[in-house]
Amino acid sequence: MNRRDFLRALSAAGITMPLLPGMASADAAPSRNQQARRPRHLVLVELQGGNDGLNTVVPYSDPDYARLRPTLSLKRESLLQLDEGTGLHESLLPLMPLWLRGDLAVVQGVGYPAPNRSHFRSIEIWETASSSDQTLINGWLKPVSDAMTIRQQMPVKALVLANDEGPLAGATTDTVVFNNLNGFVNQARSLRVSKQQSGNAALNHVIAVENTTRSAAQTFARRLDTEQSESGISLPDKAPKLLKQLDLVARMIREDFGPQIYKVQLGSFDTHAGQLSRHAGLLKQLAQSISHFERSLQHSGHWNDVMIMTYSEFGRRIAENGNAGTDHGTAAPHFLMGGRIKGGLHGQSPDLNRLDKQDLQFTTDFRELYSTVSRSWFGQSLANTPFGDFAPLPLVRTA
Repeated sequence: MNRRDFLRALSAAGITMPLLPGMASADAAPSRNQQARRPRHLVLVELQGGNDGLNTVVPYSDPDYARLRPTLSLKRESLLQLDEGTGLHESLLPLMPLWLRGDLAVVQGVGYPAPNRSHFRSIEIWETASSSDQTLINGWLKPVSDAMTIRQQMPVKALVLANDEGPLAGATTDTVVFNNLNGFVNQARSLRVSKQQSGNAALNHVIAVENTTRSAAQTFARRLDTEQSESGISLPDKAPKLLKQLDLVARMIREDFGPQIYKVQLGSFDTHAGQLSRHAGLLKQLAQSISHFERSLQHSGHWNDVMIMTYSEFGRRIAENGNAGTDHGTAAPHFLMGGRIKGGLHGQSPDLNRLDKQDLQFTTDFRELYSTVSRSWFGQSLANTPFGDFAPLPLVRTA
């Protein structure tokens, strides 16, 4: 796809090119001193259920790809070409402006040794940064959150818009989990702030959690009630759940609430049957939601303060099954996005001729991504962690 065709396709899809570096409007662009003082944020997007990496970042030039997927393989002419042998699924078109601007990194072949194909065990491995033969309790982001300071007397450092803490497990007193903001606020307001103290450490912990929750709920309610969405970009009618979640995250970042870590979730990518249409719809929702989020933060001048990172429990099998779908696999590519991200293809794409038990062999250990978040993004050494021995990847711009 040449530049003219690409711009024409964007126009047909109703997508506008966001501002390029140096072109932000004068009222939105922060000074370098302002940017230096502002905190950095991490937004995790869980692709729940195991995203099919081979039909997301497609090795279309490899003949084994089409041979092993006679009905599911995607044709070159339908793809958004990244290089001479790799293309993105066409549903990811709204992310192409980020790719062209160098704000989208595709990290290839992400996985871990001795992979587990159980949803429950594999996501536990990803969210705790454990090895496949060990069981850890705390999420990998707990030490990252612990190392952060409380901002603006706001006790919450992380917000999870999903069913559980996931990678923030164990960070009980500084992480809030909710699916619905209004329900969370209404329930939390009923809690009484207690100044009670006792000699019982467990009771004191419960009191601290209740007080933190109520304080956070009151702050969220007050700030979001007065925030009038200054992004200049309104939500479309019948916006999907992920878009609403990321719009809320963008509002929180613009309002400088205090939390620096956010997690949202999209799924299910467990495409054992009828994959083509289901997968296309999920990727479209992912791309449109991130595009809205990015344009909102470009407008307010906060795009350089954010790193978005996708993760999933595993990829899918290289060979399609008999139900026009794919079964649980191993390694898969993942995305990092933001104004300070070094865009492009990173790492090595798994060799389709070198399989392990008929599955892809990983080329990038997922804990290298976690080390990148901790060290390169947040500036934390955190040596005594499950990912402390892994070197960061060159994914973050220093200026």
